[in-house]
Formats: sequence, C-alpha cells, structure tokens
Amino acid sequence: MGYRDDFYIADNIVGYTGLPSASPSVYFRKGTTFGRITQVHDLRTNIGRAVVRDKADYRLENGPHRGKEVCLEFYDGAYQHPSRNPIVFLRDMRTKYHDAVLPLLAQAITAFPDIRERHRNRI
Repeated sequence: MGYRDDFYIADNIVGYTGLPSASPSVYFRKGTTFGRITQVHDLRTNIGRAVVRDKADYRLENGPHRGKEVCLEFYDGAYQHPSRNPIVFLRDMRTKYHDAVLPLLAQAITAFPDIRERHRNRI
C-alpha cells in the first residue's frame, strides 16, 4: 500500500513537466487537494510522492524563474515552488495525444508508491 493511494490515481493527473516518455514529474489535483510525483531528480530525497496538501488558493502556472520559463506553484497567498520545466496541462491536449500520454504518466503511480524521503517527517 502506497502513500495516499486514494489521491494518487490517474483520474487526478492534471499535467506534467519534462518529457512524457522520460520519467516526468506528474502533477495531481482534485478540487483544492494537490500533490506531485517526482521520478527523476539530482537530490535522491526529492524522488517519490510529495505530501498531499489541501489549499483553497492553490494554482499552477508557467512563468519566469531564474531566466527560464518553468511551472510555478502558488498557495497560502504566495509563490511556493518552481519546477525545473514548464508544465503541460492535460486539459490543453487534443484527445488522441491525451489518450497516448496518460498511460505514460500513470506509470509513476505504481513506480513510486512511497512518500519522498524528505517529506517522511511531515506525515
């Protein structure tokens, strides 16, 4: 049994950063609840499922960070986290591409069932 298997499901995938065929970070959201699975990172403690949070003001958007366009996460009235790449939202994809990409993204759910090491003390 993995961390928050009730939340980390394919139906809650909203987008990804990186390439869908190269272990991207996968973003999940249902209502005001959100989290992400990082599959590849230079810091081993950053790999795995993030703590699931619930924030009414949560939003994801692409914007500038250190001279590069990346995915930015906002909640609690402020900017919280930059990704390493821009986010691609599933809602913006054509149906055929969406149907091909979703199974690739969903592989992260079973490949990374555990909360990331750096978040273990937060649950």
